[in-house]
Amino acid sequence: MQKETRLPVIIEDINSPHDLPETHLLFRPLRQRVYAILFNLHHLHFLAKERGEVVPKIEIKETYYDPVTKQAKTDVVRAVEVGWGIPTVERLWLG
Repeated sequence: MQKETRLPVIIEDINSPHDLPETHLLFRPLRQRVYAILFNLHHLHFLAKERGEVVPKIEIKETYYDPVTKQAKTDVVRAVEVGWGIPTVERLWLG
């Protein structure tokens, strides 16, 4: 399953020391887990194992602006399961 998102505003200080990771890389692990919650990866894994199917991979194309090269870049990021059962987004939102 593939999805796409744009990260229109990323705060980068191009004058900062280069020993700090870029913002979009720093928060990538967090976004990967958020994608798992949004697209219900835990439930998809549960259903796949129950049916004996291949566990689906959720990949999100992230497009962001690189201030150094002054161009848009695209990375494919895979959702990472949180490790514990998560209610569906509908249940989290409404319940």
